[in-house]
Amino acid sequence: MLQLMKEAVGSDVAATKKEWCELIGIRQSNLIEVESGKRGFTIEQIVKAAEITDVSTDWILGLSKTRTGSNEASGIELIKEGIRLIESEKIKGKKGKTK
Repeated sequence: MLQLMKEAVGSDVAATKKEWCELIGIRQSNLIEVESGKRGFTIEQIVKAAEITDVSTDWILGLSKTRTGSNEASGIELIKEGIRLIESEKIKGKKGKTK
């Protein structure tokens, strides 16, 4: 998020940090705490930042190397992720069993 803010400030998105804060819904005093590591961004702020900069929330959260993309998973993507999770749980269960 801080990297995204650095890119956004001074661009067409936001002229200043103050404007960036207003756009994503954070007080400047809270931003100072975020920058110092005392506080984090809320989910709402992350989603808003993704919307106004047209990047994926997964990229912001470090879950994807793809910077852009839909912030909404398709039904097929959700099914694939569900299958992956079920399979990983089965593997974990097999490792824990003794014969």
